[in-house]
Amino acid sequence: MICSRRFTGFLSRAATRNCAAFIMALGLLQGLCMNAWADGNSVCILISFDGFRHDYISRLPNGAIKELIAHGCTADALIPVNPTKTFPNHWSIATGLYPSDHGIVDNRFYDRVLNDTFNMTRTEPVWWRGEPIWTTVERAGKTAFTYFWPGSSTPINGHLPSKWFTYEHSRDYTSRVDSIVTWASMPKPPDLIVSYFELLDDAGHRYGPNAPQVDSALAVANSLISRLVKGLEARGVINNCTIVLVSDHGMAEINPATPHDKHLSVEQFMADPTVRVIVSNPNILVYGLPGTTANTIAAGINADSQTYRATATPVSDLDTAWHIQYPGRTPDLIVTAEYGYDIDVGKRPARKSTGGNHGYSNSISDMNGIFVASGDKIKPGRVQSLSVIDVYNIICKLTNVPPARNSGNANRVSDVVH
Repeated sequence: MICSRRFTGFLSRAATRNCAAFIMALGLLQGLCMNAWADGNSVCILISFDGFRHDYISRLPNGAIKELIAHGCTADALIPVNPTKTFPNHWSIATGLYPSDHGIVDNRFYDRVLNDTFNMTRTEPVWWRGEPIWTTVERAGKTAFTYFWPGSSTPINGHLPSKWFTYEHSRDYTSRVDSIVTWASMPKPPDLIVSYFELLDDAGHRYGPNAPQVDSALAVANSLISRLVKGLEARGVINNCTIVLVSDHGMAEINPATPHDKHLSVEQFMADPTVRVIVSNPNILVYGLPGTTANTIAAGINADSQTYRATATPVSDLDTAWHIQYPGRTPDLIVTAEYGYDIDVGKRPARKSTGGNHGYSNSISDMNGIFVASGDKIKPGRVQSLSVIDVYNIICKLTNVPPARNSGNANRVSDVVH
């Protein structure tokens, strides 16, 4: 209406000359003013809820997430890569690659070539391989903003997303959502917005996936998406946005500690000072073992697996589902706790009887996450389970950019996107 008032005087003069032509012109001008944001600007909003297990959806309160599901596309599950940990899976979602290609083989691991250890604070480019979706978008001449996605503060080929933040666990959730709304409402918004929320993972680890505290976290997650949708609606941009919700893994209930005569002690791997042990519960990664020694240790643990509540596997014998054979970073031996257990790494007080963990085989359904997408470009309905490596191609389609080399199944894109 502001635009139309600007042209009121012109209307009275022009009406006597060519009213019909003027009205057509006025309509075009109003369209330009009222819909300038929408002209060619479509925003894809990708949000990860760390640790959102696939069956948590049935525990959601009525509200925004269920509305997205009702009007959008939902996968039966989003299957993580092994190990089912936060950093390998977020980087697989971002790049469409397995850890064997992108190099993030666990939350913690050792690199023999670098003689250095990766942990979740490392942002040096040498650790991170592959091309994340925000780099793909910007390489195509478009714009990407990120808010706390693992790896998004690392320069890839010397390039960072147009907006990014150093991770702060204490950063208020609503401020993250409000930033997304503000960015999506800009006169020239970014083509891709990527963000990350850890509240469900925090609750699942601390209390276990079946605890009422997880239900409370689900209610908060639902309120955050409600705030997002209502904010986009209030700004008049909701129809220009596609919202995609994913998670990196699920969560398992940890069984109460059982009294043991034996403990799986780190020291037993370290008779040789060249051996390096990385504990990333529920896994232990052992580096520097000759093949015969790895086999001997594995046989000893596996012969008493009920005592240790763990199994050991030389990497040469790993199932093909474990795509972690990255040069210099592949351990010689992986010790994995039995499902629902942590690993005791020496004499220590008994473990707490409640809590949750992940990192077990991706063949276990409790490790599966979620995939929900809603927007005009999305085919409504339910699809079979997707892999986390399929998400990259889907986001490329939604942002209309050519994908980099990746391991995702390109045929799955048409299951989700028009």
